[in-house]
Amino acid sequence: MSRAKLSDAAMGMIFVVMAWGLPASVSAQGGQGGSPPPARPAESSVTASRPSTAPPVVYKPPLRGAPADRIGGGTRAFGPEELPQVVVLAPDHMGLTTQPRPNLYWYISRPTSLRIDFSLREEQTGGTILETTLPPPQTVGIQRIALSELGVELAASKDYRWIVTVVVDPQRRSRDVFSAGMIRRVDGPRLPTDRIQGGDKLLTAAWYAGEGLWYDALEAIGQAVEAEPGDRTLRTVRATLLDQVGLCQPARHEMSQ
Repeated sequence: MSRAKLSDAAMGMIFVVMAWGLPASVSAQGGQGGSPPPARPAESSVTASRPSTAPPVVYKPPLRGAPADRIGGGTRAFGPEELPQVVVLAPDHMGLTTQPRPNLYWYISRPTSLRIDFSLREEQTGGTILETTLPPPQTVGIQRIALSELGVELAASKDYRWIVTVVVDPQRRSRDVFSAGMIRRVDGPRLPTDRIQGGDKLLTAAWYAGEGLWYDALEAIGQAVEAEPGDRTLRTVRATLLDQVGLCQPARHEMSQ
């Protein structure tokens, strides 16, 4: 399904409401030159059961001039079966967070008994911060990696590459199926608690997205989905957010739930 078709499907479930003032982006914190690509309009998360002032969640990428940073290994055949596809839920540029131990999200297309590894590397030095094997996913779809549970803290202003790998043959690592994304921890801005009351995850996600803080916005809507997994409005909001950075396969899966 194309991104345009996905957006049409989302519009059938949600509608755009009054604009909600979002603060300026963190382009200066991104530390890279150039002009950001225009953000594709996203639909509002509002339904009749939610406040009419809830904002659309529109991700505004930080200023950048670097080439695409998201890498994927694709899907390959393995014997009579097709291997699962893994996709890290990262933008195709340096994604930002304000959290020292953020949660990272990734997608798997089918169950597998193959080993799945996670690694985190410091980009400037090439040094490996962590290598570990993840628990086998119990379900198809979006998975979570909690850095807090792995004892990892990101240093401010450093760039990291994180990689999820399906190990097809430990003796022939060239057969690995993998996906990788980039993350940088920045200082601020701080969530305006005077404007966002009661832990409203949709407002929180919209604010973070407007500030260009990809991982924080994804975490806010992820927490909302985990709290109410049957809420199709929340899943649609997450799908449209993923669709805005070209994560079409995970977005399609969310729309099917």
